[in-house]
Amino acid sequence: MKTLIKKSLIFMVFPIQQITAEVIVDGSLGGAVESLSGPVYEINESLGVRQGGNVFHSFSQFNIHSGEHAKFNAQLNTQNIIARVTGGDSSLINGEISSNSLANLWLLNPAGWIVGSEAKINIQGAFHLSTADGLGFQNNLTYFADPETESVLSLGDPVDYQFNSSQQGAITLDSADLLIADGQAVSLVGGDIELNNAHINAPGGRIILASNAGQGQWRIDADGVTQQQGSGGEITLSHDQAADVFEPTLSSADFDNSKSSGGIQLSAARINMKNAYLAAQSWDDVAAKDTRMTADVIEMDASILNSDVQGDQAGGNVRIEADRLSLRNASRIATSTDFFTTGKGGDISIQVNQRLELSGRSGIESTAAGNDGGNISINSREMVLDGTSRLRLATQGDGHAGNMFVDARAIYLLNDGTLDTASAAADGVGKGGDITIRNVELLKMSGRGLISSASAGAGDAGNISIKTANLEMDNDSKIDAFSQGSGATGQIDIDVGNRFKIDNSRISTLAKVTDGGSIDIASKQLILQQSQVTTSVEGPSGNGGDIDVNTAVLVLDTGFVQANTEAEGGEGGKVDVNAEYTLASRGLILKGGDEQFEFAPDSSVNVIQAAAPEGLSGEVTLSTVELNIAGQLAKVEAGFVEPQTIVDDPCSIDRKDAVSSLVKVGQGGLPEKAGDSINLPLKRYRQPSHQNHEPQSNNAYTTASQVALLSPAICRKEQN
Repeated sequence: MKTLIKKSLIFMVFPIQQITAEVIVDGSLGGAVESLSGPVYEINESLGVRQGGNVFHSFSQFNIHSGEHAKFNAQLNTQNIIARVTGGDSSLINGEISSNSLANLWLLNPAGWIVGSEAKINIQGAFHLSTADGLGFQNNLTYFADPETESVLSLGDPVDYQFNSSQQGAITLDSADLLIADGQAVSLVGGDIELNNAHINAPGGRIILASNAGQGQWRIDADGVTQQQGSGGEITLSHDQAADVFEPTLSSADFDNSKSSGGIQLSAARINMKNAYLAAQSWDDVAAKDTRMTADVIEMDASILNSDVQGDQAGGNVRIEADRLSLRNASRIATSTDFFTTGKGGDISIQVNQRLELSGRSGIESTAAGNDGGNISINSREMVLDGTSRLRLATQGDGHAGNMFVDARAIYLLNDGTLDTASAAADGVGKGGDITIRNVELLKMSGRGLISSASAGAGDAGNISIKTANLEMDNDSKIDAFSQGSGATGQIDIDVGNRFKIDNSRISTLAKVTDGGSIDIASKQLILQQSQVTTSVEGPSGNGGDIDVNTAVLVLDTGFVQANTEAEGGEGGKVDVNAEYTLASRGLILKGGDEQFEFAPDSSVNVIQAAAPEGLSGEVTLSTVELNIAGQLAKVEAGFVEPQTIVDDPCSIDRKDAVSSLVKVGQGGLPEKAGDSINLPLKRYRQPSHQNHEPQSNNAYTTASQVALLSPAICRKEQN
C-alpha cells in the first residue's frame, strides 16, 4: 500500500508565537500544525501517518537543546520512523532522542544538522541522519523533504537517498559522543560532514559516513551505501589531541563486551583525518566486517586506521580506493592478530589511481602475534615512501606473516623509506611474508632506501621478488635478507628489463646460523659503482648463498660480488656471472681465492669470489664474450700520440726515458693515464721476447687476463 500526499494538502500558517518553538509539527501530512511543549517532547504516532510498518513525521523546526528530550512513541512492531524537517533552517541535537519501539529512526533536513556534546541517541534500532532532499523506496516511490513536492508514503524499507539541489546542508558533530545500540547501524549521509573532537561508537553495528555534492543518488544496501549519480563532498575527522584505541573517533566494535565490528564506510570526494583513530576488532562471536574508504583524495595526518583480531573470528579487511592517498606524521593503516588468538588477520587492499605517499614515519602494516596475518596489496600509479615511512609485514609468534604485493608504475623509497618483512620472535616459528614488486617502470631507492627480509629465530625469512624496467639504488640504499637464528634466509630475485644501477649501495643476504640466501639478478645493464652484491655466513655453521647474474652489459667500478662463509667446514656459495660485455675499472677483476676481500670504497678494485677461509671455497664462473678493462670508466689525462707509432711498434710510445715491455693480459679499453698500462687488441705475433709479466698463480686470485676469452697484448711501463 502507499499513501499519496498531494500538494493541495500542504498548506501551513504559523502564528507568530510559534516561530520560537523548537519542535513544530508542520501539518503537511494532513494533521494540524502543532508546537510541542518541552523539555520532554512527546512525539506520538498520532502526530504523523502510519503506512504498514513505517511511521512518517514532518516538522518545520526540530531542535533539541541540552537538557531536552525528544521521545518518538510508536507501536513496538514499527519498522521505521521517518521524519523530515521542512522549515529551511538547520536542526540542532544537543539533548536526548529516544524511542519506545524497536524501529529504525531516519531524520532528514536538507538545511543541515548540528550534533552537540550533550547529544544522546537512545533508540533500539538504527540511527540515520541525512540532508538528502528525498528518501526513496521500491517502485520509484519517494518521501521528499520539500512539502511542495508530491511525496508517496511507502510501507517498505528505504532503498536510496536522493539529492535534487545543487547544494546540500552540512552535518556537523561538535564534541559529540554518540553511542548506538548493540548491533545497530548509524549513518550520516549529506553534504560536507565534519566530526570535530567527536566520537561514534556502534558496537557490532555498521558506521556509514557519505558526503554528496550537487545532485546525486546513493543506493542503500546490506554493505552500506553506494553512489549511483553525482559527485562526492568532503568528510573531515579531527581532534585537538590524538584519539586512540580507548577513545576512537569511529568504532564499530565493543571492547568491553567482546562484540566484533560491523564495518566502517567513508565515502566522499575528499576525506581529511587529523589526530583521528578508526577502530575495528573481531572477537569470538562473528567475523569482523570490512573498513572501507573511497574518495578522490584521502589525507591522513597523525591518524590511525586499525583492524585487530582479539579472538577466534577473522579480522575485518581494510579496503581503500582513491586517486591520491597521503599518510604523514606517523599515520598508520594496520591489521593485526593479538597473542593467543586464532582468528586470521584482515587483508589490506589499496587502489590508488595516481599517487600514494607516506612521509614522516608513517606506515602500512600487517602484524601477526597469534594466527596468520593478512596480506598487503598496493596498486598505484606512483608510490613514494619518504622520511622513515614503511610498508611492513611481521610475525611475532607462531602465526605466519601475510604477503605483500606492490604494483606501481613508479616506486620511490627515499630517506629511509622501507619495504620490509620479518619473522621477529626469537622463539617463534612463524614464517615471514614474501615481498613481491611487479609491473614497475622505475624503482628508485635513495638516501638509505631499504627493501628487507629478516628472521630472528626459527621462523623462515620471507623472499623478495622484484620485476621492474629500471632500478636505481644510491646513497647507502639496500636490498637485503637476514637470518639471526635457524630460520632460512630469504632469497632475493631481481629482474630488470633495462638498466640496473647500484651506486654506493648493497644487495645482500646474511646468515648467522643457517645457509646464506641466494641472489638472482637479470638485467640488460648492470652497473656496480662503489657497491656490493654479497651472500654471507658470519656464524659457526652454514654455507654461502649462490649468486646468479645474467646481463648483457656488466660494469664494475669498485664492484664486489661475493658468496662467502666464515663457518668452519662451510662451503662458499656458487657464483655464476654471465655477461656479453664486461667493463671493469683499473683493468683488474680479482676472481676466486680462499681469503675474503674486504670491500674498500673508492679503491677501484673489483672482486668476484666465493671464499670459505675455514672450509671449501665455492665455484666462481665469469662468462663474457668481451672483457673491456678500464674503458670508458677512465679519464684520459695526457695527450694523444700518432696512431702510426703504435701500429709500427706498440711499445714505442714516447715515455721519456722509460722502457716498455709487452705482457699478456685482458682485452681492449683505455688506461686511466696515458703513461699507465694500455690494453690493445693485438695479435700474439707482435709480442716481443721481453720479460713476460704473468699474473701470480697462488690460488688467492686471478687477474682479468685469465677470465677473458681473448688474450691480446699490453704494453707496460717499467721503472728504471
